Amino acid sequence: MSVYLLWGEDDFRLEKALISLRSKVLGDEISPLNHRILNNPDLNILIENIQTTGMMFGNLLIEVHSKSLFIRSKEKDEETDEKKSKSEFIDKIIDTLGYLSPSVSVVFVCEIQKGSKKKVDGASKIVKAIKKIGEVMEFQSFKSYETQKLLEWIKQNVNEKKLSIRLDAAEELLISVGEDLRQLDNEINKLELLAFPEKTITKKMVTDLGLSCDNIFTFADLLISNDKQKTYEELDKLLQKDDPLKVLGFLQSTIRQWLNIKIDSKTMSNFEISKKINKHEYIVKLSIQKLSKVSIDDLIELQKLLTQTEFKIKSGKLEKKLALELMI
Repeated sequence: MSVYLLWGEDDFRLEKALISLRSKVLGDEISPLNHRILNNPDLNILIENIQTTGMMFGNLLIEVHSKSLFIRSKEKDEETDEKKSKSEFIDKIIDTLGYLSPSVSVVFVCEIQKGSKKKVDGASKIVKAIKKIGEVMEFQSFKSYETQKLLEWIKQNVNEKKLSIRLDAAEELLISVGEDLRQLDNEINKLELLAFPEKTITKKMVTDLGLSCDNIFTFADLLISNDKQKTYEELDKLLQKDDPLKVLGFLQSTIRQWLNIKIDSKTMSNFEISKKINKHEYIVKLSIQKLSKVSIDDLIELQKLLTQTEFKIKSGKLEKKLALELMI
């Protein structure tokens, strides 16, 4: 039995912590049978759910998204029948949480609107109870002046992708993007592909990111389309700035990822795929939409073509640029 409260303005870190918690409690076996999500539930329904005895074959995670339970109202503290009734319900919720079935975990989620300056009421009975029997996790947004915290977050995020980043590169990334963690994560995902096959992100890579990365992603999208003219034009732009083998390496990594996503989407949820490939769930969703009209066989053939092109270049059979052009 476990009880958690996740709250704060930083929706990105909160979301990552929630995904991690789901995995911790349920492992890879996440389904509607063992994972319930309640959005602003009626208190009666909430109590009914947390009184559940649990699943015979595994754990049960009840995810409760609510602000009203944790943020104090601005209304005057007059004792009304409605407030008295709510207080009685909260007492019952607290009592029920203390006697959860061993296989049941409850996570309360309270997202705070950015800039609202609102906070969870730490003096409330329910917050005190959760602190006593469980864990409260706060996710407040980093301030723009908290440079060291932001640099540490960038380093940790990069390390999670089995990469490293030099300090001057992290500083350059922070200067370019700012303190928005979701955007920073998005740029780090691009850098991961742009750096391939290297394992260390350098300042030059960050500087080059704005110049070449968008073009490389555009080229990958065009390659699975039928517009050969635009694909040739985009390739020409790329080869003015990037080495053909670097472009080829990016394409191989991208197509391999797309193929895995396409295959796994037949039997797995977006969340399960994101966990498997260590990418954000939103990236998985966008990739599935992008690949909706592309078959698995087409991706396999494209992967073979990329391998053949690499062999022709490295064996000296074809000049680099010509090999990429013939590939299209």
